[in-house]
Formats: sequence, C-alpha cells, structure tokens
Amino acid sequence: MTDAELVVRQGAVREDGLDMATIELMNQNMKSGIIEDLYKRNEEVIQSKDDYIEELKDRVV
Repeated sequence: MTDAELVVRQGAVREDGLDMATIELMNQNMKSGIIEDLYKRNEEVIQSKDDYIEELKDRVV
C-alpha cells in the first residue's frame, strides 16, 4: 500500500466564491503535482525494465 497525502488549500474567498487568481494557482499546483507523479512513476517503470533487460543479458551470456 502506498502512502497518501491530503493537501487542503484555502484561498481568498469572496461572497461569490474563490477569486480567479486563487483558482488558477490551485489548478497550476494540481497540474504540477500530477505531472510530477507521472514522471516518478515512469522513472520507476523504466528502471524496472532496465533491470529486467540486464537480467536477460546476463542469462544470454
């Protein structure tokens, strides 16, 4: 099981809701987090495949 992290962001709230700058910042932070997570997962997959390729090379030789 992987660890989970909950991040609560509270911005400036007007009577009609969040201001656009806060919403944009929240969206950008969310996008950055998603991209970072995908990058890390891809690195793990690539490393796993590289390890498997090395294992196969050792078997052939």
